[in-house]
Amino acid sequence: MTISNRSRFLGALCTVAALCTALSACEEATGPSAGGKKATAAQVGGTDRQGEVVESEPLVSMDSVHLKDYLKQQGFDPGGVRYGVDAYRVLYRTTSVAGTPTVGSAVVAYPQTEDDAELPVTTYLHGTNPVRAMAASVADGPDRAGTLLFAGTGQATSAPDYPGLGLALGIPAYMQADPTVHAALDGVRATRALAGKAHHRLRKEVNVAGFSQGAQAAMAVGRTLQNNADPDSALGAIAAVSGPHDIVGTELPAAFDGRVDPHEAVVYLGYFVTAWNHSFHLYDSPSEAFQAPYDQTVESLFDGSHPFPEIIQGLPESPDRLLRPEFLEKLSHPSGKLAEAVEANDRLCAGWAPRGPVRLYHGTADKDVPYANSEQCRRMLAESGTKAELINAGPLDHNSTAIASFPKIADWFASLKG
Repeated sequence: MTISNRSRFLGALCTVAALCTALSACEEATGPSAGGKKATAAQVGGTDRQGEVVESEPLVSMDSVHLKDYLKQQGFDPGGVRYGVDAYRVLYRTTSVAGTPTVGSAVVAYPQTEDDAELPVTTYLHGTNPVRAMAASVADGPDRAGTLLFAGTGQATSAPDYPGLGLALGIPAYMQADPTVHAALDGVRATRALAGKAHHRLRKEVNVAGFSQGAQAAMAVGRTLQNNADPDSALGAIAAVSGPHDIVGTELPAAFDGRVDPHEAVVYLGYFVTAWNHSFHLYDSPSEAFQAPYDQTVESLFDGSHPFPEIIQGLPESPDRLLRPEFLEKLSHPSGKLAEAVEANDRLCAGWAPRGPVRLYHGTADKDVPYANSEQCRRMLAESGTKAELINAGPLDHNSTAIASFPKIADWFASLKG
């Protein structure tokens, strides 16, 4: 669901491979072609067509018995599952990092209900992923399983891949609010468009669930929904799991001082710096930010096309060997274009008061995103008059917190009245 350490990641690859062999609903995915063709420029429409479905195809269909078995194998508690699911791989029109029309991709899933009641709507925002071919629309794994979990509890669920991932056009826009908001809200619009064809009626309220990067983005998506960006949708509830809500004040210092595992930190930092440079032009040459020899290779490692083992093998053991000292100082004390980027993309819990309920989930043994991030989010929301509930998941690491929390969130969302 997000970056794991080197040994855990290699183990996860074996687990996914085993699942793909064992489950008839699972697809082998070694690249975009394994899960469908990448979107093409010819499919791009105008900005007035956001959320329009370009193409959709059935992805998986399971009854509730098989869904519960599948979720157990992925590590989730399936106790709240009441329905089977029908899921689709969807291409839809959205907006690029540069604000121009483009095509996004998502998994859209509906419960196999027999009545005509309006379904709750959830958008599920995934964690850090620098590999196009690991996105939920093309690869089986925890993100796809999480999407099906929400649908199995009775919710129409949209899980966007984010720009540059899955079958979407563009380059990755890591930790950037606007393109992630566009991907999420246009994914919800596509979910509504498909619902009519699938004979479902959907509520106006949209619940927002996110993990890690997606938890941080959940605040931006929630705020945009509350500001009536889409007349067909309104903000419901927000559930944010282990989010880096305070990038400059908490997350970056923790990456530099060892509170974040150094092996994890170099991946996060490499992805973060290269993605933000594409959008905000933080440096003219990679050698201004990265130490040799990584200045010659790190940008290409994070273009979405390289598998995870290749990324890991191409990085050093610690942030001080990856980044130049003066650039470390720049990240610690942003100014100029970096300060402008921080203003737009950091502390997204601050400056607004969600009208729906907010729950923050975090494990105390998290070595990717320290617990203090969620404490800071709760404090920022309190300053605006919102009392968010911070749920201590116990001594769990980053990924384990997500696996433990999402079944509880799915049950909570399913219990809310529209």
